[in-house]
Amino acid sequence: MGAIAKARRKWEVDQLRNRIKDAGKLKERLSQNLREMTDEEKQLIRTQKEREQWVKQQIPLVERAQVIENELAHRNKALLRDWENNLPAYLERAVGPAPDRPFEKFEWRKTVLMVEDYRGSTRSRTGTEP
Repeated sequence: MGAIAKARRKWEVDQLRNRIKDAGKLKERLSQNLREMTDEEKQLIRTQKEREQWVKQQIPLVERAQVIENELAHRNKALLRDWENNLPAYLERAVGPAPDRPFEKFEWRKTVLMVEDYRGSTRSRTGTEP
């Protein structure tokens, strides 16, 4: 084997040794990343279980809120039906009588409820009639 061939062979061997050394370093980094990801996965699983437990604890509150919302909707419908024919003076001054067209009536109802919500929030804040 000539000098050039030996030099080339030595260079190739050095290159392979460097690649093997780099592969070892890469393997260690990958192992470390895997350990970190495993720890993060465990933390995510714990967090998910805590969230699921919290959601389960909130079910009675959500159900109660739904009952209250349904009751308020039922009361609002009853009030609106009554007010379409027997509108209090303050509402008549604020929004006028109920229109006949369905879309206009829908908008009128929303406006009436907003006026009532405002009056209720003002009363609760000041303790007086607006």
